[in-house]
Amino acid sequence: MIPLLILLGLVSCVTSIPVYTAEGTHYEVGKIIGRAAQKEIALTMANPTIQKIIPFLDTPTGKQIFEGFYINTVKNYPQYVDEIRGLADGSGFTLENIFMLFAKSEIESFMGLRDQPNRVEHCTDILANSYTPCWGHNEDGDVYDRDTTYITNVTIVSSEGEIIDRFVAFAYGGTIAADAYGFNYHGLVLSENAIDAKKLNYYGVPGQITNRAAYSAKTIDEVINAHAVARSAIGYNLNVGSTRENRMVNIEVDPLGIISVHEVPSQFDEPNYQIPGEVAEPFYYFHMNLYKTLTTPCLPSESSIHRLARLVTYAPPTVPADIRAMLGDTVDKEYPIYRDGSGVDAPYVTLTTVLYDLVGMTASIYDKNPKTSSPVLVFPLW
Repeated sequence: MIPLLILLGLVSCVTSIPVYTAEGTHYEVGKIIGRAAQKEIALTMANPTIQKIIPFLDTPTGKQIFEGFYINTVKNYPQYVDEIRGLADGSGFTLENIFMLFAKSEIESFMGLRDQPNRVEHCTDILANSYTPCWGHNEDGDVYDRDTTYITNVTIVSSEGEIIDRFVAFAYGGTIAADAYGFNYHGLVLSENAIDAKKLNYYGVPGQITNRAAYSAKTIDEVINAHAVARSAIGYNLNVGSTRENRMVNIEVDPLGIISVHEVPSQFDEPNYQIPGEVAEPFYYFHMNLYKTLTTPCLPSESSIHRLARLVTYAPPTVPADIRAMLGDTVDKEYPIYRDGSGVDAPYVTLTTVLYDLVGMTASIYDKNPKTSSPVLVFPLW
């Protein structure tokens, strides 16, 4: 039996994943996280891909692209620019350095670095709105990212001390809440998949910023409405559930401001679908790195095709153990669902897995294959 430790609302074992806790204004939280994550941020800045981006940003075109994204972010989300400023001051890097990390995917796309045969394709999601609602997410990335990630446990307050945001999120070096997974104190749980749309919106806001905004929402509809208004610079898929609304939705976003919302039906509603000639819509949903409902052109993803083909061989997932088994699947040796660096897409690996149990009200995080290991971190959901 693994001994458990109650720490800052966290039920935790000894873990290789750092947990950084911060409370304060947007700027203060950024500075605290920046100071705590100096090592991870320095390693991120040394990443070979980042080293390709830096000289590009010194070119006239690079400066124009960077300034466009920055101006749009200041205009639409000044509070998150305060967080970025804090991250810069705390870590010792420049504001431009840290904002570059938030716009990394967009700049990579413009440079053509995303359109490569061996590009990384993040990630895999399995949603099950069953009698015991749960879902899981594999966060995949370059093996280089293993030492650049951490969990943030954040409370943001106003200058008067009123709580504005409170959330727990997975983050890459230089961010507070990455486009990966997390949950907030309004009962929202989130996860995201990258989708490489062929077109970019140069007048948009980096996806890292629009996804950060989701952690401030109180309801699923707030998240949907915010994405309907915000113009993301890139495409992606956002999964949102609620411990209070008993809902799960899948939102697809394209860079032109078009979104598609799929409501995952509850298994409790199945009797309502038993109409002659009609088939019940599944209470489960899989998503990878291709659009399923939008017709926006995107880069091919052989890995996504393989992962989906493997998932549909399973019986419908109804309990957390089912999702753990599916996310830990390695049967497809070329493009496994759980990536150990041995497939065709090596050196990309599954960095961590999160399993949301909306009945047990926990978020369990695994740093090894969830099919055969125990979680290294367990957080209570709000």
